[in-house]
Amino acid sequence: MTFEYITMNTGHRTTKERRDAISAAIWDIKPLVENIIEPLPTNYRFPRTRGVPGVTGYKVSCARTAKARCPIFTIYERGGPLVDFGVACVDGEAATYLWDSLHSLARDVQLDADLAPVAPWCAVVMHAELLLRTEDQATILGLLEDFECRVTWAMLDILNRA
Repeated sequence: MTFEYITMNTGHRTTKERRDAISAAIWDIKPLVENIIEPLPTNYRFPRTRGVPGVTGYKVSCARTAKARCPIFTIYERGGPLVDFGVACVDGEAATYLWDSLHSLARDVQLDADLAPVAPWCAVVMHAELLLRTEDQATILGLLEDFECRVTWAMLDILNRA
């Protein structure tokens, strides 16, 4: 099983392989993801941010899009957003809506809004606070990418697509 990992600011795309993922790390993230994708009212927003499992000092929140199974996650550090990302497990109206929503969040997007990828995919929008960092940007990008991929694999597992 694979999914496409897309950085919307740069247009970079890569294929992630399930065999490269550590099952225990995905298992640890499943309770967070299950709480997000179970049926709740449309546009439900979690009342607070939660710690990012495995990444000290970072928080994650999730807002439902109008399409319940395509949430948008935001990762924060010291109150400021670093990235927004969304996961589409299946093609269709919800995936298109999510792509359009993420596209509208990014500045200087290198991807055509009309060319949504084929699901499954995870698309990331980096915010200025992360893009302007020089000191530890590469380390942070790696940690965040790992978390984003674990969320994607957990969603695919839960929805019986992996």
